[in-house]
Amino acid sequence: MWGYFQWLIGEWALVQGVLVTAGIAIVAFVVCYLISLAKWGPSEGFYQVTRVVYELIARDLPNTTIKRIYALARLAFQEALRRRVLVVMAVFIIGLLFAGWFLDAGSSNVAQLYISFVMTGTSYLVILLGLFLSCFSLPTDIKNKTIQTITTKPVRSTEIVLGRIFGFTAVGTMLLVGMGRLSYGFIKRGIVHEHEVESTEGAAEGATTYDARHAHQFRMIEGEAVGVTDTVKGHTHVVRRQDDGSFTVGPPEGLLNARIPIFGKLHMTDRSGNVVQKGLNVGYESEYQTFIEGNSPMSAVWTFPAVSASQFQDGEFLPIEMSLQAFRTLKGDVVTGVRG
Repeated sequence: MWGYFQWLIGEWALVQGVLVTAGIAIVAFVVCYLISLAKWGPSEGFYQVTRVVYELIARDLPNTTIKRIYALARLAFQEALRRRVLVVMAVFIIGLLFAGWFLDAGSSNVAQLYISFVMTGTSYLVILLGLFLSCFSLPTDIKNKTIQTITTKPVRSTEIVLGRIFGFTAVGTMLLVGMGRLSYGFIKRGIVHEHEVESTEGAAEGATTYDARHAHQFRMIEGEAVGVTDTVKGHTHVVRRQDDGSFTVGPPEGLLNARIPIFGKLHMTDRSGNVVQKGLNVGYESEYQTFIEGNSPMSAVWTFPAVSASQFQDGEFLPIEMSLQAFRTLKGDVVTGVRG
């Protein structure tokens, strides 16, 4: 697995980013020249575009100051608040208040359902807010002539644009932080539930009550006072045996855990069954992906040191996601798909 700096430097990500930025700048220059060409002609249009680029590089950027950008960003932030952008937060809160009526609490993965709802709502609201602020801010200031109070000051156009960008970024960040805190509380409130032990079979096994549209089974290890229920709807509960022989069930665990990658090692065997590092090359330029031959002793074996059979008992299974690709060496029947 790549580290960040290995990806940034070793995999040429930084160089690719610089090249993409340069390509975008060249495309922007060509588009601006075509517009100037239609308006002023070939020579005058080229002169106008190069003059703007020269003034940007030779005058605007060297004389740009952080202090003026900060002042303009603060002004843009205050103007956005005066334009009642906090209405977006109110709309989000109203959506959270009534979302419980429409979200299926009996879903097989309640946490994923709630997270998808808040993430979708947050994304759409913040994106729409950013579009409206960026598209209508300067035109509105020009229409109301409030931009004249800024342009008459010793500020540059680059500083005005950067100030607006940073100001609107601060507004979006503030809303994201608020929505994030509200979303976390909404999700926690929706997924937290309690169970009690309903019945026990001896001193080692039992079942919980039916709450939040599900129940659990649990088995205590002999000699241990702590056990874990079976996995239902993506979560478990810790069960503790008290001194008087009763049981207590803890809060749900695992509902808000992201996917935890477990890395392993891959080795292959050739046609003779010998261990090799790579499979067959079918002609692809990239050697990252190799193939094994069907109907032969060739195989691909993954080894996961962190996974053991003792972790999966009583019919539990290990979920595996695979992406396989079949390569035909013979055309055969092109209508029939590859079986297996």
